[in-house]
Amino acid sequence: MVWLLATQALDVSEDLFLGYIKGDDWWTHRGEFQRVFDKLQYAAGRTGKLYAPLEGVAKRGVIHRLREADLLDLTWWCDARPEGKRKARNEPCGSCDSCITHETGLWQLEKWGPGFTGNLMDGSSAGM
Repeated sequence: MVWLLATQALDVSEDLFLGYIKGDDWWTHRGEFQRVFDKLQYAAGRTGKLYAPLEGVAKRGVIHRLREADLLDLTWWCDARPEGKRKARNEPCGSCDSCITHETGLWQLEKWGPGFTGNLMDGSSAGM
């Protein structure tokens, strides 16, 4: 929660938008983050709000939105870092959980589009 202290650099009425998506661990503690943010805002006399506009959106939906806004090439998803080095933005490892999730989202988007909601483990339809 230390990063929440950095929100005090926001202007008095500036809102904070978080990019957490469906499946992120953050959702388990969303209420605590909201309470801390609200208390920090109140203590500093600020009126900004905390938003998480991607709540319930899976990776493929995020990828779809980024493509529509022509922002996909500006995003980074790789969590891996070579020991003692910083990775360049154009070098995803392809094997960390974030890279695999991103590649799966791209594959699902290409195959079924942004409305895909089901898993196809039983060979059924895509759930569109």
